[in-house]
Amino acid sequence: MNRIEIILVILSLLISSCRSHHPITAGQADKEKYVKIFKSKVVEEDHKEYIGEIVFTKNENSIDLKYDSASFIINLEDKKYLSLFMSGLIYPQLLGCYNPKGCLIIPEHLDYLNNKGSKRYFRMLIWHENSISPEVILFELTNEFGRKNWNLERFVHNARMTFLYNKGLLQL
Repeated sequence: MNRIEIILVILSLLISSCRSHHPITAGQADKEKYVKIFKSKVVEEDHKEYIGEIVFTKNENSIDLKYDSASFIINLEDKKYLSLFMSGLIYPQLLGCYNPKGCLIIPEHLDYLNNKGSKRYFRMLIWHENSISPEVILFELTNEFGRKNWNLERFVHNARMTFLYNKGLLQL
């Protein structure tokens, strides 16, 4: 087991433990910060999608996705997030994960911010190799035809990334 896989197993156990005691993963202070960040967005952005080949490998506790020479190791307790990565909306180069060994990623849908059917908001924690604390990535996806009751896979099908905010955990 390499170092990232060990970290992934430990984080999976910690997240599972926290979720069983606290159903909401982001604290109230974090929620207020995220609302402020998304509301402060001045103009919609258009981020390019990854159009190359994506190699998918399933492991016992994670999924490895390889995009050209960079890769992700994703903690996917809930498989619904896989469509974000397989669609090319999220890829290592966009998030600064250029290490061939990969970055560890834990995605989360911020459903308390989702008040429109055409927009969805997310947070991802990203650990780069040899990093102590994660980066926090906030992003918004827009699907002009989207509906609130759509599952994530259906929503992602015609979505585009319209906002990306990248800060270290301690800088938020």
